[in-house]
Amino acid sequence: MTTAKQDPRETILERVSGCLTEGRADQAGEILRDALSTHPQDALLWYWFGNVHVKLDRRDDAIAAFRRALALEPENPVVLNDLGHALELDGDMAGAADAYEKAAAAARPFPPALYNHALRLIDAGRLDDAEAALRRALGADPRLVPAMLAMGFVLERRGDAEAARAEYERAIGLDPDNAEALLRSANLEMALCRFESAAEKFERCGRGSSSGDEARFSLAVCLQELGRFDEALEIYRDLLAGDRSRYYKVIKSLLASGRGVIWLRAAELRDALLPEDTGS
Repeated sequence: MTTAKQDPRETILERVSGCLTEGRADQAGEILRDALSTHPQDALLWYWFGNVHVKLDRRDDAIAAFRRALALEPENPVVLNDLGHALELDGDMAGAADAYEKAAAAARPFPPALYNHALRLIDAGRLDDAEAALRRALGADPRLVPAMLAMGFVLERRGDAEAARAEYERAIGLDPDNAEALLRSANLEMALCRFESAAEKFERCGRGSSSGDEARFSLAVCLQELGRFDEALEIYRDLLAGDRSRYYKVIKSLLASGRGVIWLRAAELRDALLPEDTGS
């Protein structure tokens, strides 16, 4: 019985993958360097070499390796996308935008490249082109949550709050703990005076996320709007204890705004929170 021989390149990439999984990126780089000395025309090996250099924060080497891969496969959208990422890390935003644009123009759609290209278009204020790129990305990968968030942002910029909220809800449906999607959806809910729904999302996205304080402050505002003053008071007190200089003036202004029935207990809350008007 004859045994099929494994492709030597597959063996090399298996070893590289194992090293990366174990956190041995330097060793992965050595394996690829040796392989490329005998297979210098292998685009896939150059691509992996570039990614290893990215992990090692060797940006110039990463960019050079990706360019070697592209010299062999000029229209490969995956390599172009990763080149764009490396250039972005290196601060070359114009070069990154060019690489993402070329990747997005490839005949074979690569959703991450379309998404990255759309972000650069948003930065340039080209919302129509950004939306078109995002729709292509989502058409190729309907589960690409970052593209949904970007689409929601584009729709918000156009003033279509309901359509934007729908995109954020799609993202939450796929990733229920996505703090960015929860925060953006909650902000829109609050702007639409849907305080109960907004409060539920602010509470969820405030758990252990980098937007925790922002979400908890907005949650307190929603609770006050809903007449749940004691719960709002507890959050305000906690925020003031953590960073009084940041929250003192905004909470004081909020409690002094006097917007009818929803602020019936504003004076009481203000006195409990800010007994000494230090102005700090």
